[in-house]
Amino acid sequence: MLVWQEARRQARALVEEGQLAGDPYKLCRRYGIDVRVGKLPADVSGMIIKEAGRDAEILLSQDDSQNRRRFTCAHELGHYIERTAVAGDKDFSFRDLRSPGNYDLHEFFADEFAGELLMPARTFGRDLRDGVPISSLALKYGVTISAAEKRKERLEKFSEPLAESSGK
Repeated sequence: MLVWQEARRQARALVEEGQLAGDPYKLCRRYGIDVRVGKLPADVSGMIIKEAGRDAEILLSQDDSQNRRRFTCAHELGHYIERTAVAGDKDFSFRDLRSPGNYDLHEFFADEFAGELLMPARTFGRDLRDGVPISSLALKYGVTISAAEKRKERLEKFSEPLAESSGK
């Protein structure tokens, strides 16, 4: 299974039946992850820290909008799922920078996970096909316009048959 497929699969497993999308804050509580908003360096939008034997902690920048923090929380949760559920790690940390930099498979997984959790291919893709404007989609799914645009690009590049996208 390719990285984007596994990331989407993991996210789909967490979205409750009948829900438009997953709630990253609720899911963090379920996993015992403490989420805090505070002052971070100007170039950092969020980070996750997980030490062996301790609960994970996600830190989000107070300088970001609620929608940006929501995506960052989902992204950091993606790191948590990838490292614990997929790789079995008990000790890790990630810091997400605002500027382009070291974009590796961990970051790709976390982005795909967050995209699927917040903007599921099944419903977001249907909305796109129905011609719903990106600005309306951003509002509907509680994300920034840039996150909705990026999701659209990713769904066009890494498409799945509709039957697979439904989570069945």
